[in-house]
Amino acid sequence: MGLQIYDNTLRDGEQAIGVAYSSTEKKEIIKKLTRIGIKNIEAGFIAVSYDEQLAIRDIVTKFPDVNIFCLARMCKQDIDLAYNNGVRNITIFTCASDELLKYKLKKDESQLLEDIKTCISYCKSKNMFVRFSCEDATRSSVERLKKLYKCAQDYGADFASVPDTSGVATPERIYKLITKLKKEVNIPFSIHCHNDLGLATANSIAAVLAGVEEVQTTINGIGERAGNTSFEEFVSIMQLIYGINLGVNLKGIVGLSEYVSKISNIPIPVNKPIIGKHVFSHESGLHVKIVNQGNTHCYEPFDPREINRTHNISFGKHSGIANINFLCDKYDIKIDDESKRKVLFEIKNNHIYQKGISDIDVLSIIKHLQ
Repeated sequence: MGLQIYDNTLRDGEQAIGVAYSSTEKKEIIKKLTRIGIKNIEAGFIAVSYDEQLAIRDIVTKFPDVNIFCLARMCKQDIDLAYNNGVRNITIFTCASDELLKYKLKKDESQLLEDIKTCISYCKSKNMFVRFSCEDATRSSVERLKKLYKCAQDYGADFASVPDTSGVATPERIYKLITKLKKEVNIPFSIHCHNDLGLATANSIAAVLAGVEEVQTTINGIGERAGNTSFEEFVSIMQLIYGINLGVNLKGIVGLSEYVSKISNIPIPVNKPIIGKHVFSHESGLHVKIVNQGNTHCYEPFDPREINRTHNISFGKHSGIANINFLCDKYDIKIDDESKRKVLFEIKNNHIYQKGISDIDVLSIIKHLQ
């Protein structure tokens, strides 16, 4: 099995504060995801509401060629809700850490193992594909996780999901944990990282290096608290840096990102890796000179055309003559070197009082000096 992406935008992404997708919006996200090559998609949490159940049922019907999953608690009630609404791929989760067992589930390990046997057997009796997940795995003992995942495997689970539920793991810890688990458990592994410490993407990469077969991501990295592993960051790193082909058409990720940002009402930061407005922008005259010569690799990690983007030259305190040359070529303007120096002086002088000088501002300066 090659490495695959499991999209969680419609469930964990929707758990971001203030986000709630309509059934129509969920279907549009799925359309855009499938167009760029994503086939494993979690459509929602089946127990959330009646409307959620209707939306999931509609999605399963409308996308028969997509592996539509839903999240469910480890109980027959949720499993029946999923099955009766047409779901045949399910992710069931249970608590694993001492804290959650004590304060949330209020069960001991032996009871938990019995629940796993009962619920996974029940799912398999309905011929469902089962991803089994241990909530708060990264704060659980490795020995307990081995028992839980091995139990799930023995009763028919198809996948083992390892969530860093509170975003407390580091790449080293993730690598060691996955390595230890894969020595004991013989079903494919999935990693689900949260970004509370800004390590979700790095942790997901560490999991890949340790051998996981699947990484869970969300568009723009949205999700509860600080969000999840960013889809556009992870797939770009895998395909452009590691050379691992995930089958994703990178030229479609910007449009997908912008759509999700719009309907989520969560703006994309200008410095957001891969998709931020300023990621392929240059103000420094030294950098612009190199970019203008075509040596973009000197100051960019990859060619922006790989993701259907272009370079952008900005103007400000750090600009040089190269910036003026770029603008003159862009607008087919002819001015002498002395005029260029005067324009540059005005830009540097104005930047103290005017943050963010646009092309129009520079064109106005040129016109004023002529």
